[in-house]
Amino acid sequence: MRTIMISDVTMQQTVEAGGSLLSFREKIELAKLLDKLGASVVELSPIENPRSDRLLIKSIASAVKQGVVAVPVSVTDDDNTAFVWNALSQAVQPRLQVCLPVSDVQMEYFLHKKSDAVPEFIAERVAACAAICPDVEFIAQDATRA
Repeated sequence: MRTIMISDVTMQQTVEAGGSLLSFREKIELAKLLDKLGASVVELSPIENPRSDRLLIKSIASAVKQGVVAVPVSVTDDDNTAFVWNALSQAVQPRLQVCLPVSDVQMEYFLHKKSDAVPEFIAERVAACAAICPDVEFIAQDATRA
């Protein structure tokens, strides 16, 4: 038997598209609807505003009863990982995401690292997340370019 998983990035994409297109209440209602529809994963945006984003993550984590709630962590700030986990830990199925570039240009521009140093850096970031969360996902941001 094959399993098809649906990962919804609506709330992540609305922030990337130029700001918050949905209100706080609309985001929570959207998460509830996605959960009711059976979405496997509800992906949220990274924390930008600690107070409001933390409250949003906590609210969505408690609203989603069946699916995974996934939140990206900062790859340069260790305190951010603990902060995200604190907000997400009450989810039924929490997931921390480590999003890093894998093309040479992006690795040097964003991470300021050469390509031979990045796999070890990825392993360190994933291990740090795995130490506090049972479900960690690595996302290669620009894999098609690499």
